[in-house]
Amino acid sequence: MRKPLCSSRNVFAQSCVSQTQGNDLWSQAQTFFKKGACRGGPRVGSFGVPRPTRRQRRHSLPDRAEFETIFAELRAILSEYAPTLKVVHDKFGYYYLDTHTLGKNKKPIMFGAARVGKAYVSYHFMPVYAGVIKGMSPALKKRMQGKACFNFSKRDPELFSELSRVTRQGYEAWREIGSVE
Repeated sequence: MRKPLCSSRNVFAQSCVSQTQGNDLWSQAQTFFKKGACRGGPRVGSFGVPRPTRRQRRHSLPDRAEFETIFAELRAILSEYAPTLKVVHDKFGYYYLDTHTLGKNKKPIMFGAARVGKAYVSYHFMPVYAGVIKGMSPALKKRMQGKACFNFSKRDPELFSELSRVTRQGYEAWREIGSVE
């Protein structure tokens, strides 16, 4: 039988009054909600479950220093192809390569980019549409966000070497169809 849906605040307040004077309110809240006394569970901001401060939210983000090393490795993978492609952006946290081939919209076709975001470093790679995805490992496919974007929040040398191989295959596939020199 299911427990009735109730207000966590009311149930918790009643249990606190019946047990003790409430000197250690935080530990009581933790034990109350761990027991599962209310099906609704704890809600952030409700009685006994404080909202995280700005400092706590800011420190929950991944380490930015690690993002710099991840970006440097992804940029190194792309910069190998810079002599034959056009570098559009090369600044801290953003590296972008275009081909010299114009698309249907009369603008150059994007080859790839690496960009530092708030929660991850992304690697955009357009030759994935040429069918290079078939040779990828499940671990690298797991990093995909959409079809042509890979997200990394931790450094993984094995995946980076595989990504380098996939980038080489994509470049060769685009060279065969004439999109790059």
